[in-house]
Amino acid sequence: PMPPRSRAAAAGMVGREVPARPAEGRTFVVLLDSPSTARAGGGASYDLLVRRVARQFVEQSVSPSDEAAIVHVQGASRDSQGFTRSRELLYESIDRYGRGLSGASGSIGLTGQEQISRHLDTYRVLQDVAERLDALTGRRRGIVWIGAQLRFAPPDCGPFDLSCLAFRNAFPAMLAAHRDAMGVANRHNVTVYPVDPAGLTTDLGPGELDRRAALQAVADDTGGLAVVGTNDFAAGFRAIVRDHSTYYLLGYVPAVEHRDSAFHRIDVRIKRGGLTVRARKGYLATGPAVRPD
Repeated sequence: PMPPRSRAAAAGMVGREVPARPAEGRTFVVLLDSPSTARAGGGASYDLLVRRVARQFVEQSVSPSDEAAIVHVQGASRDSQGFTRSRELLYESIDRYGRGLSGASGSIGLTGQEQISRHLDTYRVLQDVAERLDALTGRRRGIVWIGAQLRFAPPDCGPFDLSCLAFRNAFPAMLAAHRDAMGVANRHNVTVYPVDPAGLTTDLGPGELDRRAALQAVADDTGGLAVVGTNDFAAGFRAIVRDHSTYYLLGYVPAVEHRDSAFHRIDVRIKRGGLTVRARKGYLATGPAVRPD
């Protein structure tokens, strides 16, 4: 079951009935996440970057006919904002990022168990938001995920680093949470667009490459775009809006109905030249049916 904080984070998103949207309108949920690793640091300066990038997305990418919601993944549900067309309400929610557990200041000095909890909370909120978006009919549903810093590979630990060893031992559970969240997003046709507010950096060490790989993997697994390793957020946001506005929705029925809980790859090919195909890599099959006793 989802922890109360994770359920509350997404609950405010659809806390009221959403009025009918014009046909050309889009639906965005902006997830304001907090670093889930002890190495992230940054404190108030990172919080400022997240707020600045999120406000830039709303200003440049959310049109008057669009509806958007703000969800604070690690923060209090009261700081979130349900679906609205009001930029001012969205800005007010964005400005609340950095209070309490929200923001990088609350991630400094995290223990191994706290890092585990944050990773799991992030994936559970992604899953819960995707499920709630399924209730909204109409155009494509997208999650713009700003501020997260995750691990995608188990860390190397010294023999006496108990915090690191606890994190490493829990890594299979975190990978399972990742697969579950991506599977739910794909089943509900929800695309995730990770955005790294840290922008361009000269740090190309294993930790930095791992962090970028985690964000890129979420985009790849849901057919989205990752805005990472760049300070040109405007170009990234234009690409997100273009991707969110022009697309083909193709149905697919496999020749064999797999029920093995495994990932099955799908390749989409076209005959016309000069085009680039970007699609989800495949799907996660459900588990075997359980017969009642």
